[in-house]
Amino acid sequence: MNEEHNIYSTDKEDHNLHPAPEGKTEIWGWVKFGLAVFTVLFVYIYNSSHATKALKNRAKLQKDLQELHTEKVYLESKITNASKQTEVAKKLEHSGLKTLTNPPFKIEKESTK
Repeated sequence: MNEEHNIYSTDKEDHNLHPAPEGKTEIWGWVKFGLAVFTVLFVYIYNSSHATKALKNRAKLQKDLQELHTEKVYLESKITNASKQTEVAKKLEHSGLKTLTNPPFKIEKESTK
């Protein structure tokens, strides 16, 4: 019969064939479970922190966008008012130019046939 190795043999050279004692296996299982829980908690906390920062940044950007929109509307109304005929006439009054009192007329060239 060929030489068979018994897992429960007491030979010194077969020491790695013995199963680990029950207590060490149980402890190693708890250690792996603890590491898995720690990893999941670490990822959860990192993700929560990252999301909070992103939300704060988004709120800040929305506030800045609202301020820029308000400034745009103000400047557009200011330009619209500045380009009105009465406003232009007031600004040019000191240079001697005046608004027309007579309506404009069309100049036509006489045709020679």
